[in-house]
Amino acid sequence: MSAATALCGGCEQPTHDNIDHWLRTARGPDKLREALADSTLAADLRAHAAQNLIARNELADVVATFEAMAGPERASVLAVLAPRLWADARISGALTKPTAEQTEAKDALFELRRFAEAAECELIDGYLIDWLTGGYYVGRARAGRVLGPTILRAVGPAASPKMQTAVAAVVDAPARADGSRLAIEGELLVGLAATGSPEAVGYLLELVDRGDRDPELPQRAMRALYTAFVDPGQRFPPAPGQALVPHLGALSARALDRDLSTAMQDDLIALIAAAGPPGCITALVPLVGARRQPEMVRWVSANAALRCGRAQALVPVAEALPPQAEYDAGKLAGVIWEPMEALAEPEVVAAQARLLLGSESWVARVIGVELLGRVAAPGSAAEDAQRVRALGRDRTVLRGWWGDQRDLPRAQRRPLPRLGDRARDVADRLDRLAKSRRKT
Repeated sequence: MSAATALCGGCEQPTHDNIDHWLRTARGPDKLREALADSTLAADLRAHAAQNLIARNELADVVATFEAMAGPERASVLAVLAPRLWADARISGALTKPTAEQTEAKDALFELRRFAEAAECELIDGYLIDWLTGGYYVGRARAGRVLGPTILRAVGPAASPKMQTAVAAVVDAPARADGSRLAIEGELLVGLAATGSPEAVGYLLELVDRGDRDPELPQRAMRALYTAFVDPGQRFPPAPGQALVPHLGALSARALDRDLSTAMQDDLIALIAAAGPPGCITALVPLVGARRQPEMVRWVSANAALRCGRAQALVPVAEALPPQAEYDAGKLAGVIWEPMEALAEPEVVAAQARLLLGSESWVARVIGVELLGRVAAPGSAAEDAQRVRALGRDRTVLRGWWGDQRDLPRAQRRPLPRLGDRARDVADRLDRLAKSRRKT
């Protein structure tokens, strides 16, 4: 064999020197892909090949190859690749703007973390947390294909301590010589909320009381929680409502504050609902029954309680509605009856509605009557007709039943029905349903 042939043959072998050399040759990418896919090679050589493919913006090929690997094989390569990618991703200065190469390596760490076993995943998550929190968060969070909140939502509560430190560094920074302060950007707060930890929720709720630091901070902190737990859009899945549960008392108490803006009250109600049952029901019912709150807060709270608690919330919500108020049948339908019908659980809803027929509250009684008429099942219609007809002598006037009629001429105003009138109408309907079943 000639010296030239031997030299050429050496150029084809996947050594570390050759893997770096292939970055700059025409056939290099193919050779890198072959090296990564070669299960006979040492893990460090395969990881080096993957690192160089990623440097060439060929992450998709790396991911495809990882998908084809067996589990142990994948783990051995990734254990070497992760530190190599971190070396490429790491940013030297806190205020240094990430380069394209650093950003690509960061994105690769995130994309490959789904292949990682527990130990490697924890290592990768630590790298990602440090990348985002080691400097100006917003600038780093916007860099690359995978944005900061998406990463933090995937990493979860493990990212909360360093993200909270990053937020506190801005919130607590002293004023400059001219009296100005560092801006507390909403994106930073959303990043903290996206970690989905109870501690992050608690800290952001503390910031709701920091209007002295920035008049916009309370609204911004609340909006960050709403974004992370209720409506993150397409950026990431909502954070788990379990993190809200320890704070339900505080959320409910804040929502009762009449000085809050409507937007903040709406966000608070939505956050309580996101916590899930049974806590959301317990926290929302006081808002339903609060007499000094605007009527809209009552309706929004009632609907939110039914959405989060489903049929389980029907009795508490109906009993909480103040009997001193007036109730429009159209609003009751939109807020209570129709959502209960939409559950497609007629037997469960009917069982709860029957409990309301004996309530001391006329509002609860009429809700039970109307619901039994709406979710009627032929098999129980006859028995429910008897139950409802027992209220036929109830002379309670259904105040507000037809809505506000004050602007109508007196001749066009519809007379207000009594609860007994509605009970007889619904009972007749149930009897007809029962008879139609017997005929068939």
